[in-house]
Amino acid sequence: MRLAIITRNYAEYCLRYANAAARKAEVLLIVDEKAARIEWPDHCAQLSPGLTVVRTDLGMRRGINGMVTAVRAVADFRPDYAHFHESPNLTVPVLKLAIRPFVRLVLTVHDPHPHSGADSKLPFIKYWLINLGRRLASVIVVHGEYNERLFNEIYPNRAGQVIRSQHGVLMVPTKGREIGTPRSILMFGRMQRYKGLETLIAASDILVQRAVQHKVIVAGTGPEADRLLSEMRRRKAFELHLRYIMPVEAADLFQSSEMVVLPYLDATQSGVAAAAFANGRAVVASRIGGLTDVVDDGVNGLLVEPGNAVALADALQRVLEDDNLRVRLMTGARVTAETKLNWNRIADELIANLSAREQFTAARSWVKV
Repeated sequence: MRLAIITRNYAEYCLRYANAAARKAEVLLIVDEKAARIEWPDHCAQLSPGLTVVRTDLGMRRGINGMVTAVRAVADFRPDYAHFHESPNLTVPVLKLAIRPFVRLVLTVHDPHPHSGADSKLPFIKYWLINLGRRLASVIVVHGEYNERLFNEIYPNRAGQVIRSQHGVLMVPTKGREIGTPRSILMFGRMQRYKGLETLIAASDILVQRAVQHKVIVAGTGPEADRLLSEMRRRKAFELHLRYIMPVEAADLFQSSEMVVLPYLDATQSGVAAAAFANGRAVVASRIGGLTDVVDDGVNGLLVEPGNAVALADALQRVLEDDNLRVRLMTGARVTAETKLNWNRIADELIANLSAREQFTAARSWVKV
């Protein structure tokens, strides 16, 4: 099989996926130069022999030369499929329209339905672009059972075109996993309302009232962090890194913590959970949406009811104070990273699915003749 992967965003995700897929297929990866520069750690530089990488400018505001380069590269490569990742910008649907006449399109939909808060208030044009991109794709890839069910509810006529996959590990540490700073809890990522930062603040207050020693590390940026900045600064338990975190630094933050918290109010999938497991860190997360597809309660993390600060504090306290539980959950996290979220496994299953569809299409064409 010949597979082209084109990405405006998700550079690290796509490099790991492309590198793994190149073990079984000829793969062309076309990636935005700026995204690659920011997201590719040095230890990702070793490429599989079957992988060709084209780095170009895929930003619409910076001119069309990069997009022309991408279309030409795909045309010269002559892939069986071109795989995109959904993004609410003009680049993805324009590229799809340009190459659709000569290749079948695959689209990974990370979030079938927008998150609550700012994500649910996208301008009309971005909603239109998202739906256009989904209509142009022959195959839809989603992360986990929850997202498959959600996408099929929204687009019932596309059910036979959906492939269920997983979100592979990210921000893999360059050296051996460390023990982490005792009693430290990491909340990482894009700080939007649905992430439940306010619930975490309330849970930390409960731990303080119970005299449970702990430190909450909040790393990332976003409107919710801005809104709650003064609240966090007033609390001695909070350590703030409110800026964009480079991948190598992010891995260090995961390694410096004992556990990762995801107190989300709604969720489809989570790259943060994937990064936590890659770093061998247990997760305390809300029992909601796609998080339940990857966080196995009592095995690699603990699940609590969303928005319930007392339940969140109880779970955090259990992991902080029970060494045996913490070690067991961290072991489960490492096993999840090495099995369910392993890129080789994920890429092999996707290629097998696409190959089966290709053979089915070829068989139908032969019968029609």
